[in-house]
This record gives sequence, structure tokens and C-alpha cells, in this order.
Amino acid sequence: MERVRKEMEQQRLWVVAESQGEELKESTYELLTEVARLAAQRGNKVMVLLDTAGDIALEKMAEELGVYGAEAILPLASAGQNSSRQVGEAIAALAKELHPDAVFIAETIWGHEVASWTAAGLGTALLADCVELGLGVNQELTMSRHVYGDTVAIKFAAAGEQTLVVTVQSGLFNVKKSFPGQKARLLERHPARAGVCESVKVLEFIKADPKTVDIIDAERLVVGGKGMGTAENYALIRETAEVLSAAVGGTRVARDNGWVSLVRQIGQTGKTVAPELLISCGVSGAIQHTMGLKETKCLVAINTDKHAPIHKLADLSIVEDAPKVLAEFIAKMKTTAERRQSV
Repeated sequence: MERVRKEMEQQRLWVVAESQGEELKESTYELLTEVARLAAQRGNKVMVLLDTAGDIALEKMAEELGVYGAEAILPLASAGQNSSRQVGEAIAALAKELHPDAVFIAETIWGHEVASWTAAGLGTALLADCVELGLGVNQELTMSRHVYGDTVAIKFAAAGEQTLVVTVQSGLFNVKKSFPGQKARLLERHPARAGVCESVKVLEFIKADPKTVDIIDAERLVVGGKGMGTAENYALIRETAEVLSAAVGGTRVARDNGWVSLVRQIGQTGKTVAPELLISCGVSGAIQHTMGLKETKCLVAINTDKHAPIHKLADLSIVEDAPKVLAEFIAKMKTTAERRQSV
């Protein structure tokens, strides 16, 4: 046990993984990739702390997380599924003994709760909703976050020996298997703290309605820009989104024209998204907009201008009038649905 504890003391940077059923959330891989990059520059090792209340195959996780930079995996046993308080207090108790430089957690609802309990247990401040991680001149950790409606960025630097607790926005970093062939060591399960009384119990997770879900969390997006022309044409964006069970987004021009609200604007003055599928309609592809969708897994671009910058980023390009394409697509989908119902 003493040998294991000494090995754990070498893990200077900790990443808290978040699971969803039998799989880890994409935000975990994003965060691990970035933290592992910093660790490599500092000569540190990364340990992933994983709540095992769900059906997690630990050996599989050891192989999978190793290639993203995890040197070790510490399973945490909590009494309830994804119990944020038990996990947070267990991490805090462990951090008091081992004194890691920082504990990183993705900025999700569960992640923020875990970070809050961890910071409270350590008696330290919580640096929440960070957008950039880096290193200072003396290899100290630095974190940046936005304030005043994302108009000002503040940069923080680690000082002293107190463990930092940091949450990081999702959808900002590329996921990379930068350590091919590396398998993380699976450490002995660490028990949750006894005697913790949960004041809130999670009964179930209800899948968000695509019409109201935050575009940051949307798996599918239909986005319209200036090329849609009119508010009437923009209604096709919403109809297409409904057919695909997708969320609606827009460019700065779409927002200025009143076609979408500010909370659905994508880009430099809007939000950064990372959907599995994004259909871009009548969008030229100015850098102010495309910087907000760089983490999109599959981008479909519809624009009459074959030289529009958006086509260079697209996985599939359609050089055609966007309203025309959407109208034909909607009609085809409705016909297909009617045929299925009649069978």
C-alpha cells in the first residue's frame, strides 16, 4: 500500500472523469488531452479519477485512457450513481494527503458540483469555467476565464503549494491520442467517505428537448446565415431541425436580423459548439463565425458560392441555394415518414 501511495504522489495533475452509462463523456477526453499536453511539458504524470458507481469496465478504461495521456486510473467507489458530494469529498480527502498541483474537471452540471465539494473540502477557491490552460515562465500552471459577458479575459497563475481546483469549458480542445501504445495503470479502488448524507438524490437523466437545449450541448445543429435571405426562409432552418431532432443556431447576421436569439449565435461573439453533425445553410464562413464550430465532427455546407470559405472546412459541400435544398430535403423526409407509417 505504501508503494502505491508513493506512486500516487507522483501524479501531480488529476483529471476527474465523468461517465454516462458505460461510456465516458466526450468532455473527459477533451480535458485529458489538454492536461496531458501540459503534463508532458512539465515532466509530470496525469492520474484520472473515475467514479465507478455506474457500469464501467475498468480494464477497458485503462487501455482507452492511456493513449490520451493518463498514466494511472484511480477508481472511486460512491454509494449512489455519480454522487457528486461523495466523489468531491473523497477527492478532497485524498488531495489533502497527496497534495497534487491541480484537480481538473469538465464544466458540466455534475462536474461543477464535484468541483464545488472538492474545493470546499480543501478550503480553497474554485476557478470555474476556464477557457484556456497553459504554463507560465517558471512552468507554473495558468488558467484563463472570461468575465463581463465574455468581453474580458482574466488569466490566473498558480502560486504557493495549495492544490488548485479548476473546471474547464467543453468543446474547446481537440481530442488526440498523443500517447499510442500507453496503457494506464489501474490502482486499487479508493472508497468514498463514510457518513455522508445526501440531501439530493438523482432519480434519472431526461434527454434535453432539441428545441430548448443549449447549443453547446447539442449533438446536431442546423445553422443559418445571411444566405437564407428572409425570416420566412429561416423558418426552413427550424423545420429542418425538427425533422432531424436537431437544435437551431445562427450567425451574427442571423442574430442581428432577429432570426435567432443571442444564446443561439455561434462564433467569436457567440458560443463555441462541438456537435456530431452541423448543417451550415447560407453561411459564408467568416473566421468570426467558424472559430465557434472548429470542433464539429461532421460539417455539411450549403452555399451558392463555390468559393465561400465554409466549403473548405466542410466534410460535404452542396453548391446550391440553401432554402431550395432545405425545402426539398424536408419534403423528401416527410414523404419517407408517410411511407413508413403506411407499411
